[in-house]
Amino acid sequence: KVRGLSKKKHLNRKRGKVARNTQVGSPSNSTASSNNFGGTDCELWCDGGEIAFVKRIMTESERYRDRCLWFSSLVSRKDSLTTLESFVNSGQKNRNDGRSHGVQTVQRVSMGTGKKNSTILMWSFLDEGERRDWARMRNWG
Repeated sequence: KVRGLSKKKHLNRKRGKVARNTQVGSPSNSTASSNNFGGTDCELWCDGGEIAFVKRIMTESERYRDRCLWFSSLVSRKDSLTTLESFVNSGQKNRNDGRSHGVQTVQRVSMGTGKKNSTILMWSFLDEGERRDWARMRNWG
């Protein structure tokens, strides 16, 4: 269904019904959607939508847990946040070595302009002390 809507959107653009790079709410384009942007199908859609896409990023981030201080993803749909936070927190497990191997910290950073609000969801596999050590080793403060 989404791809069909996109084809319609692209046809409308070709016909001049939707102007590219026009700000939403501007007098010349008062009917344009705030989700009006361009790209190829593989750049714009993921089977399973935003939740599946971000879950895949979260799962893949565990491979790089010791190479990155923070991982993040922009989440555009507010109703996705609770599901994604539950998913990333479900990875918190203690193994026999006494060290926690799951996500230690999850944070939200809200952003918004006008009617469009998004949230950056951030997670780290390092606890507060490990994050301080990470910064100290790199002379960050």
